[in-house]
Amino acid sequence: MENYNSDSSKALKMRVVHGKSMYPFLQPASVLVYKKVPEHHLHIGDLIVFGDIQNPPYSSSHIVHRLVKKIKTIEGKILYQAKGDANHSYDEPIAYEDVIGKVYLIEAQDKLGAKQLLELDNWRTTMVNYLLAKTSCYKSMAYRILRYFYHRLKYLLLLIKKITL
Repeated sequence: MENYNSDSSKALKMRVVHGKSMYPFLQPASVLVYKKVPEHHLHIGDLIVFGDIQNPPYSSSHIVHRLVKKIKTIEGKILYQAKGDANHSYDEPIAYEDVIGKVYLIEAQDKLGAKQLLELDNWRTTMVNYLLAKTSCYKSMAYRILRYFYHRLKYLLLLIKKITL
């Protein structure tokens, strides 16, 4: 891991996984170690921690999702779009100021109950995370296409049923 000053905004923080939006990559009860990083250290595939912008009063509610897109606005500002691996839709784009940190280490238990550590700041896991982010985008697109055709087919079957009655 990179060394930063002992500034409290750069200190390592820990969080326990509760949900299943990142399943199977993150299991419930896994422990994540993360820290605030400079904006240029955020890359496609990184696991980022950010506040729940859907529920602003619940500032203690944090989300850990994979960074899948960087969006440049007309004003030149970069927005970050994340997505849970198990989710079908993207999160709302967020600004760098809303990013609480980048995950560097995951502690999880294997099926036998032994603790396993996964470091995310080496080239192997960086490549795997990048590929997971890119395939996650295609998975979302395929889901939307299938959902579209499902609703069209459902409508068509309803029309046929009305005509035959």
